[in-house]
Amino acid sequence: MTGYFYGAFEGLNSNGQWARFVQHRSQVGLVEWTQIVESISTNSPPRRPVFFDVDSEGVAYLPTSENLFLSISRDGQVHQSSAGQFHGANVECVASDVITDENPGIITLCVGTPHVSRYSRSFVRLWDIVVTNRMSSSSAQWDASLVQGHDRDFWLVSSFNKDKFDEDTSSLPLAYRPALGLTRFNSMTGSEITSAKHYGMIRSQSYAIGVTSHSLWIGTQTVGDQWKTRTATFDLQTGAILGSSSNLLDVYGDNPSDLMRAAINWAERNGVPTYPLTTCAQGAFTSNHFSWLNADVECLKTKLVNDGRRLVMRVDSRLLIFEVSGTHSPVISKLIRFREINGSVSDMDADNLGNIYVVGKTFEQVVLNATSTEARQRTSLNSSRAFVLRNPGGRLGLTVLPRTPLRFKVTGANGVPASGVGAVSMNVTVTSPRGEGFVTAYPCDSRPDASNLNYVLNQTV
Repeated sequence: MTGYFYGAFEGLNSNGQWARFVQHRSQVGLVEWTQIVESISTNSPPRRPVFFDVDSEGVAYLPTSENLFLSISRDGQVHQSSAGQFHGANVECVASDVITDENPGIITLCVGTPHVSRYSRSFVRLWDIVVTNRMSSSSAQWDASLVQGHDRDFWLVSSFNKDKFDEDTSSLPLAYRPALGLTRFNSMTGSEITSAKHYGMIRSQSYAIGVTSHSLWIGTQTVGDQWKTRTATFDLQTGAILGSSSNLLDVYGDNPSDLMRAAINWAERNGVPTYPLTTCAQGAFTSNHFSWLNADVECLKTKLVNDGRRLVMRVDSRLLIFEVSGTHSPVISKLIRFREINGSVSDMDADNLGNIYVVGKTFEQVVLNATSTEARQRTSLNSSRAFVLRNPGGRLGLTVLPRTPLRFKVTGANGVPASGVGAVSMNVTVTSPRGEGFVTAYPCDSRPDASNLNYVLNQTV
């Protein structure tokens, strides 16, 4: 967890300045250490970092107020990049987008001279590739971001000729028409795997991007659709378009004539209080230009989890959990849970195990409905679980869906080495299923025909 404080906090003192801290907690929420990583001279609270993520080895990365980067390991070791360290093609630049993936380190996108680089936790550059041909030729129109893939790869998502989006370009050569570009790279070497370009479509202004085990979900705008945002899905291997739905994942149907009335009617049907109807709530539920896909603004945040089957939303101090259905055209099926937090909420996060974390302005972390006995205890390799299919109170809405693979990382977690592992042994358990069926456990992308467990209604195996 990261944040700022002024004065005293957790035994630390900011010495008359705002201090940025990083805090590490155990799996049951206990504070293990807190340290100051930056001091800032300002009269008002600094803004939260635009990037804060953790790599496969548990190393956290975040930017500083001086456009540098910090890496903090789980035992509190800190590395800082030097000035001008993010550069390529002999030209210095500021990283415009940063991601982590299933490999140690970070991947950065620079648009000064368009290139992508990979750095180690100590900010040693491992590879660098120029991507000028995969982005718009006009520096004023550079509009691109990175997104993590699923098989040691990542995607560069970019808009071409965005300045011509409102024009009739049907008579122009393809090179001058608006387009959405998707390029897939090997994250270990930086080599290009495949690319696709979809004409008449650009990324939406909200830059919303999500990923499941089989598809990319991208907030897009299409020529002739009056700048409305739609969630388009693309094949995770080839970049081919699969389908699309409305910006609010069709929660009211496609383009109702009165979004405000539709939002109030929807809230009444689902038992969600509409008073007070704040400015944030109005924008979240009634905007034609706003996408619910992984949104992140001051009073609203959404997180796509459980392989695209759950959408967790925070609006002001309210939490909503939706069921999402549809493979190629994702839609909201129903509201699973609604909860109002008694206090001011400044941020929210969720994971694929169904845990939701809420942080208030006092920087107090809360795990909803979870107790120390329900939480998983990390003890030894023999008793530690890489994944829990049970759904205790703190893991909201985690349901294993039929014919839907659940991917989870085994190496580099729970005491298993990150490399050099030839096999793992694990226990697979089914508890109180809602019908009959079977479970197959297998290495990713190599599913066998045989099952590991067969079960019937309400059986525990």
